[in-house]
Amino acid sequence: MTLGKAQAILASLFLIFFAAIVVLVAVSFLKGEIYANSVGSVFVKVLTIYSVQLAVIAGGIFGRHTSQPGHPSLPAFWTAFGLASTWNLLLMWRFAAFTFSAEDVIGSVITYLDSVAPASSFLVSGALAFFFAKRR
Repeated sequence: MTLGKAQAILASLFLIFFAAIVVLVAVSFLKGEIYANSVGSVFVKVLTIYSVQLAVIAGGIFGRHTSQPGHPSLPAFWTAFGLASTWNLLLMWRFAAFTFSAEDVIGSVITYLDSVAPASSFLVSGALAFFFAKRR
């Protein structure tokens, strides 16, 4: 087994389980099993648990790829795209849940955003720095 294959398998393991937990929390909320005032706390807890591991994986991906000026590394780009998509979905799903719920209140959405946005910023900060701090 190559180092690259081992890294891909380990990264996939963390990402699959992280995504599964996020989906399960969202589904539980939509089914009414987690209340609006608690869903943000649950997501912050999950993000806190996974933040170091996912940041190390992302740092390894961005740190090892070099590219020609003006042509970013494809693995680094797709990793950044996936992390940015995850971050945006973590924020957007709460608005979608609010839109289609008859009992939700906007105050719960704001509380969720106030807690989840800062806790999840590690998902995009390294990727954005990698692509926007690079010189052409």
